[in-house]
Amino acid sequence: MSKAPRIKKPEGGEAYATDPKHTKRIRFDFWQHIPLELEVPMLQRLKKLAPWLALLLLMLALGACAPAAAPATNDQPQMANGLEGGKLTFRHQLPGEDFVLVTEFVTTYKAKYWHVTTAKNILMRAWIETLDGAKVDAEVLVEHVHADCSIVSKYSGWHGVKTDTMDDSIHGVGQPGFWISQYPYEEWFAIEGYSKDMWSSWAVYYTDWYATSESKPKPMTEQNLVSIGGTTGQSFQVVWDLAIRYPAKGETLYHTTSVIDNFTVPIDQNP
Repeated sequence: MSKAPRIKKPEGGEAYATDPKHTKRIRFDFWQHIPLELEVPMLQRLKKLAPWLALLLLMLALGACAPAAAPATNDQPQMANGLEGGKLTFRHQLPGEDFVLVTEFVTTYKAKYWHVTTAKNILMRAWIETLDGAKVDAEVLVEHVHADCSIVSKYSGWHGVKTDTMDDSIHGVGQPGFWISQYPYEEWFAIEGYSKDMWSSWAVYYTDWYATSESKPKPMTEQNLVSIGGTTGQSFQVVWDLAIRYPAKGETLYHTTSVIDNFTVPIDQNP
């Protein structure tokens, strides 16, 4: 009959059971009484594969962190980028109304070379037209205008980041809005090249993916917005709040309706 393994207990509270007839060594924790480490020939072979396993895990981790595709925006109208001072016009037939709302967007910026990081402007105009060319009987006011400009990107982590915004309403109490029954509404949307949302979102987006493979952070330049951020353009959303009444029909109070314009300005892909 073979002898039981001898147990040696050092001062640290751990004991080793050794068996000269076997190639394994088992370490016991005196307090938990469970195995903590096993060294067997199979584990020795696994050690040789450890570098390859580590490389495989790294590749899987990087693949899981890759930027996801952003929603497509190809269905949005495009400004005429081939002309200096691009123009885009919408005609809105409003249900239940006797007129058409016409909105127009014009830029003096060279739209062919549109850059996100460059300050630029867009003139926003609105007026009404009748359906048959007759005189407009409606009293129409632009009560409020809200406009947002945001990033269009191939990657969801950077897509939709707001670059600028504006609000416009009449600054007085004499009337509830800008009268456009005979005169068009006009306002410039001055668009900044950088914004706080862009700075903070760029830091998060870059850290989530590209900082895993780059030791030095990349600055938020136009070239990096295209090559790293996958930026393809800037998207505009403009909300028009109208106040409407028909005095000829005996109306003394206004009713309201809202109109939304969406369009995208592609940017220069070789800045």
